[in-house]
Amino acid sequence: MDFSTPGLVGGVVATLLVSAAVPAILHTDPRVEILLNDAPTLSVEVAQHLSQDDDRSLEAFFRTSGYQLGSVTSQSLLESLSRSIVEGDRARTLRLARPTRRWCALLDRLHGARVDSWTLDYLLSHDRRDVIARDSLFQRWVLLRDDPRDSLPSRVARTEQLLRAFDQLDDERSVLKLLDPLSRWEHLLGRSELAWQRSREELRLARKLGDVFMEAEVLGYMGWLRADPDSTPVYYEQAMEVAQRARIPFQEARIAHFFMAHYLGLGRHAMMADYRNLGCEYAKDIGVPVQELRFVTQALQNFTRYECWNLVDQELPYAQLLLADVPPRWCCSANVGPPRSACCRRGCSSGRDAPPMRRALRARPSKRPAVPARPWSI
Repeated sequence: MDFSTPGLVGGVVATLLVSAAVPAILHTDPRVEILLNDAPTLSVEVAQHLSQDDDRSLEAFFRTSGYQLGSVTSQSLLESLSRSIVEGDRARTLRLARPTRRWCALLDRLHGARVDSWTLDYLLSHDRRDVIARDSLFQRWVLLRDDPRDSLPSRVARTEQLLRAFDQLDDERSVLKLLDPLSRWEHLLGRSELAWQRSREELRLARKLGDVFMEAEVLGYMGWLRADPDSTPVYYEQAMEVAQRARIPFQEARIAHFFMAHYLGLGRHAMMADYRNLGCEYAKDIGVPVQELRFVTQALQNFTRYECWNLVDQELPYAQLLLADVPPRWCCSANVGPPRSACCRRGCSSGRDAPPMRRALRARPSKRPAVPARPWSI
């Protein structure tokens, strides 16, 4: 079972931010309207806080947002800043620089994520021609990544060309972004050692740039890639330590599900169940329904496999609430709805309780359970 495939994070950013935004005409504060015009994918609530000079209020708001929404916001600001540089709009660039730096500094201080501050410094310190070249290369990468007609060997060859081009621009952040899918493609082509080398380089860059999300991502993938009863859980434990230190619920849930798959493969069903439950608890702290649903769905499938119908009854209403908050086209493409066998077995009777359940489930406190100590030695 491979729970390591990336793509959920970037794929929901636009939907998440645009759906949270409302027309600027509803706001009388001109600073908010200016920021929303400069960075149109920002949510209004974020723009309101960033438009004020109260750092304590901004930090309090940031802490309630959590890592995932904080990271999404920094990406929105950085993309808007990059676009203003590419378009040669110096006034807009200067207006965006300060709120972007304030937000990225909080992401660094509260989660240890330095990489967005690194990207900001890169954009502001390099010649506009370099930023234009970077933007052009990234557009080519998006087309390459999303083209289903291209063969895998062709994708790998073209990605390697882009890697060299980004390297010439000293853009290590973009190199890191490309190394992640490239290592997986190498593995799919049967070149396991090359995939391992790519992953090691990705890990080195993630640590150098302070990209804690990608550090946890690649450590989990390296454990799966090794597929060894002794070394695999060691990599998973390292990934979990990074995710917990940086307080990234998505990666905490992801690595817990890696452990779940690992112990399922070993036939250790009690440990598998512990990590399945742990992953679900972590997922409830993510704060982004489309990402949270991934883990709740995996747990429901697992409950169904073992005919744990009481647990299906317990978690199915929550999955249905999450499903209501997810764009329909994403659900169809990702096949993330609750397992059909679970719905048929219980008749989906819990769906009638959706409105009051929404309030209750959203309000309940997170348990934040601890990870079992050195689980592979038990």
